[in-house]
Amino acid sequence: MTHLQTMTVGELIDSTLETAFGYVRSARACPELEDRELVRLGLCRVLTTHQSGREWLQACRDRGQKEIPRSTFFDAMRSPRRAQMVTETCEAWARVAGRLMSQAGVDWLAHFPELKGCEVLAADGHVIEHACHAETDSKGRRVPVGIVYAMDLRNGLSVPVAPVSGDGRRQHELPVLRRAIRKAGAQPGRIYVLDRAYHDKQFWSRMVGEKGFVMITRSKKGMRPVHRIPMPFDKHDPINTGVTGYDLVGLEGALGSMYEVTYTNPENGEQFSFLTTGRFPRPGLIAWLYFLRWKIEKMYDTFKNRFRETKAWANGAAAAEAQSSFLCMTYNLLRLLEALLKDQYGLRDEKVERKYTAWLERRAQVARKKGGSLTPLLSMPRMPQLSAQFIRAVRNYLYVPSTIGALLAVFTAAFQGYL
Repeated sequence: MTHLQTMTVGELIDSTLETAFGYVRSARACPELEDRELVRLGLCRVLTTHQSGREWLQACRDRGQKEIPRSTFFDAMRSPRRAQMVTETCEAWARVAGRLMSQAGVDWLAHFPELKGCEVLAADGHVIEHACHAETDSKGRRVPVGIVYAMDLRNGLSVPVAPVSGDGRRQHELPVLRRAIRKAGAQPGRIYVLDRAYHDKQFWSRMVGEKGFVMITRSKKGMRPVHRIPMPFDKHDPINTGVTGYDLVGLEGALGSMYEVTYTNPENGEQFSFLTTGRFPRPGLIAWLYFLRWKIEKMYDTFKNRFRETKAWANGAAAAEAQSSFLCMTYNLLRLLEALLKDQYGLRDEKVERKYTAWLERRAQVARKKGGSLTPLLSMPRMPQLSAQFIRAVRNYLYVPSTIGALLAVFTAAFQGYL
């Protein structure tokens, strides 16, 4: 277990990185810029929010760190071998952080026993501006850089799946996700929660048998089941509040049957229809997992507005892949530190909790005036968004030799109230 009392922020990074690097197989000796140093520098660049690579390299030099030639860093960013190494490190980092967070008691899906042992992933695309000298497409236009990411809804940790667009390449996200899933080994119990743009009846029907993966998404307009068999469910179970129908359906063109959940939001009467390739005893959970998918959008908001990462660092797919891994490692570092502060010192982001409670009460009042009510699921423990004050506190003490134990007053202030 990682103990924060005698560890600085930088040492937490180094400790996690050292453990993660033990799983990396593509690392090589590079005297000018070692692989591990490149990963650490990329992570710290995200956290310190410099506007350009030159500004960041100058800041490293001015702090007395090893001076890195601009060409050395950007050549490393464009290297496919380095990109693979960074990706492997990011995946290992997420596994290491996941184990530590599990030991710290983090499990936002613990209230659903039917999900025990399941990996529940939200996946979606995120787009940033192209680099300054990016390649153009056939019409002479520069293409934004798009990446598909996956977030574990159990602990909030994230990894990039694959680059989608950039440097003149334009692809749809679904084929990219399909290729990535086909490369993955069979893993029964993995659940993908996806936007309806990712719906592919034949593909997801095959994945149930080939990989053991289950998909949850919203129905598309125009879908007409060719048969429908009602399924039993407990209408008195609070989890099923709002569920008005649960059916086994056959869709034209699909290789097998799926389950459809029709849901009416008890708060405002808005109607939804969800599809899944898996059998869930409590269909309300299908709707809830789809709504939890929006957590990945909150992560993208952190990338954009907290990390200020809105532009590609360098040209090429390798650079896009490496940058997306640096973003995820930084985000996962903050999730890990937040969990360890709560586990070891009882610190939690009280101001965010108070704000959410007040927001829920306002929503409840509006719903009651209209004859509605909030779903009981909203009262369950929730994964909060990383607050700007917490991120700034970590950033401000990244290069300070004070231990995290000595900085408890700083983190307490960041968690207790808004500036």
